[in-house]
Amino acid sequence: MLARVVERWPGRSIEVVSGYRPSSDPHAGSRHAHARALDFRVVGVARESLRDFCRTLPLAGVGYYPHSVFVHLDVRDRSEGSARWTDYSEPGERARYGHWPPTTDDVVREVRHITARVDALLEAAARSEGPRSDPSRATSDPPSAPASDESTERE
Repeated sequence: MLARVVERWPGRSIEVVSGYRPSSDPHAGSRHAHARALDFRVVGVARESLRDFCRTLPLAGVGYYPHSVFVHLDVRDRSEGSARWTDYSEPGERARYGHWPPTTDDVVREVRHITARVDALLEAAARSEGPRSDPSRATSDPPSAPASDESTERE
């Protein structure tokens, strides 16, 4: 499969982000643990173009990660057929799978996720700043200057 990618973009460098990842569990579900998966990018090629090409390969699992720098490609058995998925999670977050292009449900789910993250950040910021003055009580009038003998003398 990788040879087909190289043929599609001759002369481009292939950067492997993650290949074989050993596991202490011989029954681990990850194809990386069985040397049947690769996370990679092609220098100078948009991830979307790479994803679309990989989806044309027979018996391929193709994962698209809009918030990452790579495309996942794995080898499938004939009985499994090809597979496609999109993981909308940010690096370090638990996977959030959806469709590509996104369906209305995917978009609604992502908006809810982002709103919850923003709310959590605002709450954390409010806790760390402590009590604040109420900006609605601010007046637009400058404070009055204290009277001085000097101003009286000029009049």
